[in-house]
Amino acid sequence: MPQKQDQWVLTLDSLSDHAVAALTARITRAEGLADEVDRLERRILDWHRTSDASRRLATISGIGPITASAIAANVPDASLFRSARQLFAGASVHWKLA
Repeated sequence: MPQKQDQWVLTLDSLSDHAVAALTARITRAEGLADEVDRLERRILDWHRTSDASRRLATISGIGPITASAIAANVPDASLFRSARQLFAGASVHWKLA
């Protein structure tokens, strides 16, 4: 067993039953949250594949499908903005555009 794992086992062995139960509950909750994030990301990616606007946004350097989906979902009519800079500021996307 690697040294770090040995240290964790020794630490866990020194904790009270209540502390171990609390840690176990938190770990279980964290694993459940990770599963929920994965499920939500899959749903967002499914929507992204069906959205022309989201797919076009994802072609911009530095914007992936999750960010593109968020922008497309929150900015229904991009023509209301005079520039890409204004659009991204309105969508709370902040970075220096080239």
